[in-house]
Amino acid sequence: MYVILLFSCFGHNNEIEWLFVIKYQLIGILLYRKNPLICKKLNCINMKKIFILLFVSLALFSCEKEENNKIFKYQLLPSENVSKPFSCLGEKRTITFTIIQKTLIDDILDSEVPIIPKDVSIEFDKTLFSDIETKIKGDQVVLNITSNINKEDKILNVDLQISYSTINGIKVEKIPLIIDKGKLTFVYKIHSEQNPFVLPAEGGKFELPFICKKQTYLNDQFIEETYSSLNGLRFKTISTGNVWFLTVRKDGEKIGFYKFTFVGEGPYNQKTDPECYFNIYTHDANLITDNPTEIFRQDFIQPQTPGEDYYKPSRSSYKHGTFDF
Repeated sequence: MYVILLFSCFGHNNEIEWLFVIKYQLIGILLYRKNPLICKKLNCINMKKIFILLFVSLALFSCEKEENNKIFKYQLLPSENVSKPFSCLGEKRTITFTIIQKTLIDDILDSEVPIIPKDVSIEFDKTLFSDIETKIKGDQVVLNITSNINKEDKILNVDLQISYSTINGIKVEKIPLIIDKGKLTFVYKIHSEQNPFVLPAEGGKFELPFICKKQTYLNDQFIEETYSSLNGLRFKTISTGNVWFLTVRKDGEKIGFYKFTFVGEGPYNQKTDPECYFNIYTHDANLITDNPTEIFRQDFIQPQTPGEDYYKPSRSSYKHGTFDF
């Protein structure tokens, strides 16, 4: 009865050992009925075995329960410089990471140790970072990161994705990185094939190609020069002579290529010196109340033809606006 009660308390763990004990006790009962003295000695030995088996079973049961309630969690600990913004002018920096394995038993933290990184891979935005070199040194992941120049007028936020092996499988974590913004300034360079453009006295229809380039400076440091559209720039055109229908059009599909189109209306003369020009200004130029300095000025000249037959009264045209192409 004593053995049967113990068995019912601990359930069905280690069933083989308990069945052995019960069988052994049943044999002992039968021997006791035939020879009580011998059985008494045997029973003493049997009880010792029972207690040994009981102790071992309890230990195994405790270990199994502990293993079943053990959970592993992982945390990626970066070096302190990971939160510092990268320079807007580009920067090479070394960042380290340590992988921490946390062991929890019954949701209680039991241990916290660094582990050797395995199967580490990095994913990053190649438009913002030109290169990331990965090395494993001891229990640390070492990243040599090279950021690109930030040519946008804003702070850039990007996630660095890191994956690594754990007991639970592959874990993926994202580390936020920041690229600082700087002071952006632009200098436009516009050049035509002929300036001033001299029309023949007899006039005619003409086209004059020109190009627009933009130099970019970041924190007063030259970064690049590229072909640029006129979009957003302002313009003003004035004519008091014989050049009319002066306008700007795109010259093909390439960025930065344009042309003036205009008409000279035949021989003429006036009692004044006429002028005709097309000015281009920055996007914030106030052409109504101010007299800003132009980025570019294109002059047009048509020589006057002497004689009363070619006389034309002075007339003028004025136009200003903003490019939208």
